[in-house]
Amino acid sequence: MSKVTVSQLADVLGVDSQKLLAQLNDAGIKASGPDGTVSNDDKKKLLAHLRASHGKQESDATAPRKVTLKRKSVSELRVSGSGPRAATRTVNVEVRKRRTYVKREVVQEQIGTEDAEREQARMLLEESRAKREAEERAKEEAAEATRLKQEEERKAAEAAAAKEAEEKARREAEERAQQEE
Repeated sequence: MSKVTVSQLADVLGVDSQKLLAQLNDAGIKASGPDGTVSNDDKKKLLAHLRASHGKQESDATAPRKVTLKRKSVSELRVSGSGPRAATRTVNVEVRKRRTYVKREVVQEQIGTEDAEREQARMLLEESRAKREAEERAKEEAAEATRLKQEEERKAAEAAAAKEAEEKARREAEERAQQEE
């Protein structure tokens, strides 16, 4: 392990050595003074502590959210020539692969937000569907009420016509009876 004194680390970081000592003590690292040594593990603890004190989570402070790997492989391919001078040539083939790995927590957060958005959209759809059904029901009830009113008017008109016809038949019968007398 490479051990560095507190004053050397302060010079590298561009910070006052007394301020660095205070930060080391806040992080729980025992440093006796400017001549005290700081190991790599102590530096990592200090970095994690400073990141946490500035609002970052511990997992954010120690590891990136995604890692991209770039791989390159070179191989040789022999190609036979055509024509009168049929010679084999060697061609270099280079294959580049790029793969990105994302932390599961990040993917789950995205899935969680997508689920919430999907749920909200579903709720809006159900609300609009219920509203549309209520409007259709109101139209059907209004149409049914209009139909019933028209039917009642028709029955009343039929009853009035039947009563008038009955009255007319009764008058004619009375007139016949009077004429026969």
